[in-house]
This record gives sequence, structure tokens and C-alpha cells, in this order.
Amino acid sequence: MFALPVPEINLIPVRLVVSGFLFFLRKCYPQVLIVESPPGWKKLLNTPIWLRMAAFVFLTFTFLSGAALADDTRAGEIGADGIRFATMKLVPYGYKNSAGENVGYLYDVSNAIMKEAGFKERNELLPVKRLHQQLVKGGADCTLVARIPVTEVYQLITPLGPSISLVFLPRSGIVLDTYEDLVGKRIAVAKGTLGALKEFAEDDRMKRYMTGGYRENMLMLRRGRVEAVMGAWGSLIYNHRELGYELKGLGKPLIIRQTPLWLVCSNHMKDAGKLERLRQATRRLRENGSIKTIISNYIGRTLESASNRTE
Repeated sequence: MFALPVPEINLIPVRLVVSGFLFFLRKCYPQVLIVESPPGWKKLLNTPIWLRMAAFVFLTFTFLSGAALADDTRAGEIGADGIRFATMKLVPYGYKNSAGENVGYLYDVSNAIMKEAGFKERNELLPVKRLHQQLVKGGADCTLVARIPVTEVYQLITPLGPSISLVFLPRSGIVLDTYEDLVGKRIAVAKGTLGALKEFAEDDRMKRYMTGGYRENMLMLRRGRVEAVMGAWGSLIYNHRELGYELKGLGKPLIIRQTPLWLVCSNHMKDAGKLERLRQATRRLRENGSIKTIISNYIGRTLESASNRTE
């Protein structure tokens, strides 16, 4: 048995919290002996138990919430050489590898931009929805995206050069020159991506096979279960490489749409000097080929070499 001294407490809300805590101790840990009750403590103990416990729970959670907010505030504090990047948590753009390290081609490009601009690297992987929320409320400063909303939502800083390309990728030997060449073909489409092309989604002439993701798409393509797959070029090729297949088994992609990648920043980011440093750093990396090199490290074959068309 050990003794727990109770100090003099003058604030009634705090007394209620301590009283609730002592009640909890008595019930759960009878070996704890409460001693040294201050003057007036008996009067406080006459307070209904439900009120003491309610005050204890309410004020405890208020304290914890305040502590968490303080932690977030401290985490958001950056100096003159700091910038807060966020990268979408989605393979191959940003993800954790088998060693638990943050990787991905947009993640690496973001870090390269920060380094080139002379900023301390700070980059967080976030789900797409949360990333957008963080940028809107100022919880993150900048990111790299392809689907550009209206400028009232983000500040458009500068394009990266490459694009996210929506394609139909056939097996070797199958020619897709136009959209009409897809009629009668079996096409694998990852769930959640069909909405990217409304015309295809509503076309009853198409034989669509919904899959659990890009990896399954490429497996079906290489095993001959479908004639083509639909999706983002980089994601398809990345998964194809991860499966260990050779590129010679693929045909020429039919490019449906290309959306440029941009460096964008939150409207809460008001430091014109920092924005200019980011803009110039991105321009230098774009012009010296560093951005394309980073992307090629993940997807290997460029869209230019696959289709002889400008990305």
C-alpha cells in the first residue's frame, strides 16, 4: 500500500476532476490510500458522483485536445528555410516501400525541388482527400498534382513538364489507333477509375472487366484474359515492372487524355520569396532533365518511347 497526498485545491472545476479521479482510484485500486485531505474536501466529496465523473472526463479530454492542438501548432511552425510539402499517398506517386521508407516519384520530385530551392525537406504522405483539406486550411504549404482545380482553391506555381496520361494499353500485336478500335475488345479497368472517362463508362459496346487494381489489370493482360487495360500510364507500367514482366509484351498505347503535373501551393502560403525560390528550383530541374529522370527510375519506359508522341 502507498499513500497519495492530495494538495490544497482552490479551483472548483479542478477539485471536481481530482474528486472524480480519486473516486476512480478507490473503485479500481483499493490498495491506494488517500490521505492529507485539505480543508473543505469533505464538502466536495458530497458532490454527486455523476457530476464529479462528468467533470473529470470533460476536463481531461479538454486538456488532451489542447495538448494535441499545441503539438500540431508546434509541428506547423517553420522557419525561413522551411516548407511543408505533402504528397498523395498512392502508388507509384507516394508510398512506403518494403523497408518502411517513404518513396514514390512525386515524393522524390518534391524532395528534389525543396533541396534545389535550399529548403529543409519536410514531406508527408497523405490520402488524396486529406491532402486537399490540408492545403485548403493551410496545414500544408505545397504539393504536386495533375488534376488542377480552379485557382481560388490552390495557387498554381509552375508546371513540372511531364503529364499524367490516361491510356488504353493493349497486348503486343493488338493495334489501337482510335477509340473505335476498342469495340469488341475485352478491357480490364480498376474499380474507382471508370469515372475518369465517361464516354467509355457509358458505352454499351465495350466489354469492361472490373478489377481490384492496376496490378490485377496487368496480370489479366499478360495472361491473355483481356486484350487491353485502361488507366494512368505510369501506374500501369510501374505495376508491370513490379510483376517482373518484360516490356516487349506490350503494344502501343492509345492516349486518351494528358493532364500536366503542376507544383501548387495553398492560398495561405503568402511568402512571395519562398514561392519564387520554388518556382525557379522547379524550372531548373525541369530544364536539366532531373524530373524526368526521377520519374523514369520508377516507371522505366517513357510514354514518348512507347507511342512516339509528345508527353
